Amino acid sequence: MEEARHLLQELRDNKLPMCIPDKCHMTYSIQWSDKGVDPVTVKEHKNYIDHLCEDFEKTLSGMITHGIKTRASSDTDTELFREVVQHVSFCQQKCSTFHGRENILKMIHKYVTGDSDSPLTVYGVSGSGKTSVVAMAAKQASETQDDGVLVIRFIGTTPESTSVCSLLKSVTSQVWTVYGHEVHDLPSDLKELSGVFYQALQLAHESKPLLVLLDSLDQLDNSDSGRQLTWLPTHLPPHVKLVVSTLPESQHECLQRIQGMVTSRGHFVQVPKLPDGEATGILDKWLETAGRKLTKGQRGVINAAFQQCPLPLFLKLAFDVARRWRSFTPVDETVLETTVRGCIKTLFLKLERAHGRMFVSRALGYLTISRRGLTETELEDILSCDDDVLNDVYMYWTPPIRRLPPLLLVRLKTEFNQYLVDKGADGVRVFFWYHRQFIEAAYERYCSDDSDQRKMHAALGDFFSGVWAHGVQKPYTDKQGTERKADRHVTAQQLRFGDSYNLRLLNNLPFHRLRAGQLALLKEECLCNFNFLQAKLVATGLRQVLEDFQDARNMFSEDSAISTIGDALQLSQGALIKYPYELPSQLRGRIKDETELRPFLQQCDDSLAGYLVANQLILTRPGGQLVHCLAGHKEDITGLAITCDGEYALTCSRDKTLKVWDVYGGKLYRSIDNVGEDPDTIRLCLNDRVALVNPDGAIQAYEISTGNRKYAIQVDLKPQFCCAGPGETTVAVFTLSTVQLYRANDGQLTQEVQCPYTRGDITIGDVGPSAGSGNYLVTTDTEQHHLFVFNVQTSTFTILKDVFSARDNDSGESREEMTTVDALALIDDGRTIVVSNMFSNDLHLLDSATLDEIRVLKGSQRDVLEKFHVTPDCRYVYFASFNNIVAWDVPSEERHAILGHHTCYHDVATVDMELVVTTGEDHVVKVWDISREATTDAHHDGFTISRFAVLDNPRYVVLVGSYDVSHRFLNVYDLVTCTNVRQMQVNADIKDLVVIDNHRVMVRVGRKLKIVDFSKMAVTVTFQGQLPLGSYRDFCVVKQRKEVVSVTRGRRNIKVYKTATGKVCHVIKSEEEQRLICVLANKSGTTLVAETEEGTYLVFDLNTQRFRYKFDPVTLNFSETYTDGACVTEDGRFFIFNGEMMTEDDLAHSSIYVWNISKRVMEHELTDKDTYEMFVDTGDIYYDTSVDSFVFLPPTSLLANLNDGRMRVYDTVSGNMTMTLPGHASARMCIPEAGPYVLTRGTWVEDRTFRLLDRKTFQSVATFTPDFNLAELFLTSDGHHCVGYFPNYPEPVVWTLRDSNAQRRQKGYKPLSAFTSIYGDKVPVVVAHLETAQDSRDDPGDPDTDVDETEDDVIDEDDADFDEDWF
Repeated sequence: MEEARHLLQELRDNKLPMCIPDKCHMTYSIQWSDKGVDPVTVKEHKNYIDHLCEDFEKTLSGMITHGIKTRASSDTDTELFREVVQHVSFCQQKCSTFHGRENILKMIHKYVTGDSDSPLTVYGVSGSGKTSVVAMAAKQASETQDDGVLVIRFIGTTPESTSVCSLLKSVTSQVWTVYGHEVHDLPSDLKELSGVFYQALQLAHESKPLLVLLDSLDQLDNSDSGRQLTWLPTHLPPHVKLVVSTLPESQHECLQRIQGMVTSRGHFVQVPKLPDGEATGILDKWLETAGRKLTKGQRGVINAAFQQCPLPLFLKLAFDVARRWRSFTPVDETVLETTVRGCIKTLFLKLERAHGRMFVSRALGYLTISRRGLTETELEDILSCDDDVLNDVYMYWTPPIRRLPPLLLVRLKTEFNQYLVDKGADGVRVFFWYHRQFIEAAYERYCSDDSDQRKMHAALGDFFSGVWAHGVQKPYTDKQGTERKADRHVTAQQLRFGDSYNLRLLNNLPFHRLRAGQLALLKEECLCNFNFLQAKLVATGLRQVLEDFQDARNMFSEDSAISTIGDALQLSQGALIKYPYELPSQLRGRIKDETELRPFLQQCDDSLAGYLVANQLILTRPGGQLVHCLAGHKEDITGLAITCDGEYALTCSRDKTLKVWDVYGGKLYRSIDNVGEDPDTIRLCLNDRVALVNPDGAIQAYEISTGNRKYAIQVDLKPQFCCAGPGETTVAVFTLSTVQLYRANDGQLTQEVQCPYTRGDITIGDVGPSAGSGNYLVTTDTEQHHLFVFNVQTSTFTILKDVFSARDNDSGESREEMTTVDALALIDDGRTIVVSNMFSNDLHLLDSATLDEIRVLKGSQRDVLEKFHVTPDCRYVYFASFNNIVAWDVPSEERHAILGHHTCYHDVATVDMELVVTTGEDHVVKVWDISREATTDAHHDGFTISRFAVLDNPRYVVLVGSYDVSHRFLNVYDLVTCTNVRQMQVNADIKDLVVIDNHRVMVRVGRKLKIVDFSKMAVTVTFQGQLPLGSYRDFCVVKQRKEVVSVTRGRRNIKVYKTATGKVCHVIKSEEEQRLICVLANKSGTTLVAETEEGTYLVFDLNTQRFRYKFDPVTLNFSETYTDGACVTEDGRFFIFNGEMMTEDDLAHSSIYVWNISKRVMEHELTDKDTYEMFVDTGDIYYDTSVDSFVFLPPTSLLANLNDGRMRVYDTVSGNMTMTLPGHASARMCIPEAGPYVLTRGTWVEDRTFRLLDRKTFQSVATFTPDFNLAELFLTSDGHHCVGYFPNYPEPVVWTLRDSNAQRRQKGYKPLSAFTSIYGDKVPVVVAHLETAQDSRDDPGDPDTDVDETEDDVIDEDDADFDEDWF
């Protein structure tokens, strides 16, 4: 004892101080007690412990803070640097035990030093050593190319290398950094990102070549269809080499995709089985590294086993067993399995003997059934909640804290760590099995029992839901059989941690609840939990949310709540992909308030984010005929086809993509990018295995199952083509005088047949319709009058006939448009041709052999027949016609309008007349089930709104509309009661509508302005004189609506009316001969600017009633100016307009200009100079900053939407740009005089969204995306409610912002019902004669003496420089 005390003292006083710096140790002195350190009974000891803890916390906190500051100040404290280090370290680890494979390495070296411009692919089965080969190739390249740049990624080993977008961002950023390029934000869209990645590769040059190695493409996750490799360049820039590796199996897609992209077999290197000699060398190196040796007999055992399974993975497993043998180990114990699976089983048995069967089985079981792996902390927490494990571990004692001892897991993980890989999942580092062989073996051993598997999934679900976190005690039964509870101290789970979303919870919780069969919890915690859906939608995107619902519906197909919410999300794709915070708007607008979903809808109502709710049903509800809305194309969809089994629909688009859609699943199955310019037709051949698409100059063939391009048939321009023969084995391409027949399987030309019927005035057409069948081909001539019929079996043209020219219509006329063949199809295996002409819309059935007419199906004048399609059974001929789908039942000769909609269809495809796929103007593919009952609009009574305006009282709007041309109305509509409270049937079209006050509106009827008073239900004022013949922006209301300023009848001068009397009080001479086409004045009525027909501007002083001056934009170097959105500021100092300056580079580019009216100089050009310079440098429309639209916000701000789809905020005083924010492809904006918001809306079909912006900060408050385009949209006069209408919709719609917090913050908000009802109840319809015979006569005493315009003087309204929507 004395010696031990002496040694401890020596260690403390002498040895430790020599090894540990003074600042790293502290000395404390206390009196020892019989119980050692006893803080419970000895106060001195308690003070010591408290002091020790305080010093420890203070010292450690200081060290951590210092470390953070030091790291932050270092150049290496970047995500990119840490990412590169991770992959380099992994590479070094693989190289440290590498041996052999010289031949493969020489092939890679030859490629790297050669002149190939295609990527090199290394492939081999799992366990063949691909990753080690890639790592060693990188090492050798770094040693032989001193000046080169090496970029390597082992995909799936880090969070940033797991998805294709994060991978490309990381690689691109590294290339930019190495080559000294500015590193800036990268796009999130894969197509755009792929282009930036390729541009980054172009930075390589001769003195600094670039080598990129990407290992394990098969490890890419499913996001953005990364394994389809549309991002992988097939032709590399000079001085760039790209080496990739992948597994060969077809389920991984990658190898098959690359083989379709790179046709040279010399660019593929297979990693073969390991030769015996190399296996011996590898084994020697491993033994040397481990400090072990084997006897000759033991080596023989390994060699014999290796002969049975010559894979590097097997050799590694055999070595791990043999390294534990001793020279004296009995021969019967030096036995090896002869398969990889057998070796893994042996490893598992060893682990179970060392650590316990229960502990190992659950630890490895949880790991195996996890979604993508687990962190060590997660697995420890999960095992700590598994009472089977804890009861086994704590068999002989009861711990003070019921939790798994952490060292148990550390020891277990250390033993098999070499077979695990750290990889990225959900933004964190997890560990998982490195080889699939381990996954399969562990699943078979530990997870094969369904009940055990569900139990483990339930435990994982409990962990990710946080059931046992936050001190909640989990019940258990101790070894004496007593029921107890204990806190397991597991990690807390919540949807968000600060600004970051908990991706582990969002992705894993529904996965495990579903596989545990826990439907109630799956709905409560995930799929029927609004906060969960909102968080996952924002954090991961709509696709992942829909996949959760699809998986749940596959297992619980009868659950109505999951089906309803899932369908609502499908229908909302067009909105939620871009605007995830619209979730409450979309769900609230689509889901009925049913009992089961009422709690879920209440959660929507309680959304923390602001959202807009419509007062009417305007969104398609689940359960109707519309099943899926599939968004993905970015430009017009030009072609549509469907497989004969109806499982897949294919579309092509001007965005150069060919997409394959899962019709039943409602999701994108495959996207094929860069198919070429302007494809417009898709044909299917080889029993729907191959799709043909026709970009300019070629017909491309793609395998549907892999997306690989099989071949390309080079053609001139864009000829007609179709498929024929049994199973569509022949591709027929029509030229002016021949048909070329190609084999559909390889694109080889087999025959070209001259048409004997072509002559100088009759040639085969390249724009008309064509069709093919098993026996026949049919097409038209260039003028689409004649039909050519080609017999596929005999390879001959059999007949030519002018189909319609000999026929007259009912009136005996025969005109050009009556004689063209506008649509055709083949039925009855080609024996019958169905043709039609759009003038009559009749369907003519012709005999293919003679072209004699068999019968005629009398058409409807409501139809437009352009693209005929035929169901596989040839019963139905169907086509898209405006906003309906029409199908003819040929045997019964019955016409059916099967699918009406609010918007026009472009094309349609179906196989059974039940599930129907359509395309339209909005870039969305829609899937319909017409066997379902259609949902009808019960409110539609035939009334259509054509124009409306908001009154000063926000609860009312004025509507102009009609039932038909003879029943036109001017109504006052109450937005609260949703009724017309005043109705005037009028006898004329109302062109313009301007609100004067709550009871009076000014209308333009013909050439007259009139005031209608709704309190008297009559015209009370008719303005003196005539307006010009044309109707553009030639008048405006000023001085608090007390005066009206307009151009004179001949457009030479300006006249001013008094609103109260309608009399002209002033005529202001312009002193110019140019005609005035547009007038703009400030609201106070002090200054007016008029645009002339020649493009000059005249300035008038309305206070003094005099013309001031003219300025000509041409003299200021303008090539064009526009009055859309132009304005005069309220103080009359500035005129703001949009114009194009003449530039040396001839780039058409417009900016906003501020003209100082008093100083007669250009004050500012408002533009985004930096972005414009990028546009000049690249010519990329992504940087086009030409002005789309703008609006002035008093007193000094201006909001502009530019052609690049983004908005800018400018300060008109300084001329500076102050902000950039998301915008629209094309926009209209509304800014009321009062209220806290600015309203912007997209006007293109593909951008229907409208947005509320905070008027002060311009931050987005809420968005709403309807299913179809709005006709008009405004803010009510109080500035708090949106009101608009849709084409062909009978009533206006009101959107209210649902956000109680925001409403409390915004002053002046109150519901529409709180505003005074000034019209009371509905009154009978009053007939009012807006237009009278007196209107065309001159008024006595009219001071407007301008010479009247004639019809020849009138400027075509379509040629005006502004859009009437601005007025």
